[in-house]
Amino acid sequence: MFSYDINKSIGIAWEPAAIWQVLTDFSSYEDWNPMLGNVQTELQLDAPVRFEVLREGARSSVSGTDNI
Repeated sequence: MFSYDINKSIGIAWEPAAIWQVLTDFSSYEDWNPMLGNVQTELQLDAPVRFEVLREGARSSVSGTDNI
């Protein structure tokens, strides 16, 4: 098993509800996040999360359980 952390902070001049709407629109992740695609989950505690990691023309499928 591997672990990978990416950390970046920026200020966003949006209302929290607008940010939450973008973050929970899983079908649109590829529009703003060039690394994640095909994100599938439900917004509930301990729901399984499935997604593809996109890198230079290759796709790697990842799945697991994370607290949302």
